[in-house]
Amino acid sequence: LTVASLLDCKVGVDVNVEARIERDESTLPVRCVQEFGVHLDASGLVLCGVQFEGIMAREWDDMPPNLLSHAAHALQFGSSQVVADLTTKLQRDILNVLFEGEEATRPKYFVFASDALEPRLATTAEYMDGGRFQHALIELIGEIQTSKLLGKEDMLFVGADGILFAGPNTRDHDLEAVLYNYVSLMVIDLTIKKVFTRIRVLNDSLAEQYRFIQLRHADPLQMQASRDRIHAAGTSVMLLAHVIGHVIASVERWTQVENEGGLPKAMEEALRLHAFHEEVLHRAHDLDRVIKRSGFEVKSLQ
Repeated sequence: LTVASLLDCKVGVDVNVEARIERDESTLPVRCVQEFGVHLDASGLVLCGVQFEGIMAREWDDMPPNLLSHAAHALQFGSSQVVADLTTKLQRDILNVLFEGEEATRPKYFVFASDALEPRLATTAEYMDGGRFQHALIELIGEIQTSKLLGKEDMLFVGADGILFAGPNTRDHDLEAVLYNYVSLMVIDLTIKKVFTRIRVLNDSLAEQYRFIQLRHADPLQMQASRDRIHAAGTSVMLLAHVIGHVIASVERWTQVENEGGLPKAMEEALRLHAFHEEVLHRAHDLDRVIKRSGFEVKSLQ
């Protein structure tokens, strides 16, 4: 059972929704209850927030990484269910093209905020021991790309699939703003990579159809099937061009609040926010040119 209620809405800016998912299956020894908030921004960013108060027999201050990882991935499907009811048909069609019908289980980028890590070690390097500590981090956020000690106690770990920020300042508003800006760029970058993968597959399909058209004695039924595939590829290219147009607009509108010093500035530098923004914008424009060339290929084959 999924229940969603609107919390607040700023027209043309953002929407905040509260969702509750209950599962009371006969195969489960206890009832599973998940409550989380969903934030939809005009830029296209969708955030789902959860505060874990308990997982199985563990309470909020004693959460092992394996249970956190399992619970977070279980929320993937639930958050997709809620968001699906808030999207338009065009947006659902785009998701279908991007994820080839698997949009309900599409991957998410995770941000974990913790008051502390146990055991408490003095530096982030001590957690990157190649043993059980590092493996626990990898289970949560994927292969570790960056680890940084911010100040005296706050630690930041950036992985391929998410971020872990731990320390007494995890609820600081300025630090949350820096994380929000980084995640908005990261999600856009992941979208660019997914669009690139799909356009590469479509280009291979178009090349195959071009070779088929060169055959002089092709079966008429196969010719019709080839034309249908070209038409479908053209529709997909059009939708992907729509995505990349919004991506470029979002990246160009992206703004970073300047931090003069302290932990927010240290986090901003650790995440390379300004350089990352330039890299994402450059990749978006490159992909836009690739998609336009694919559009020309479709027109030449039709």
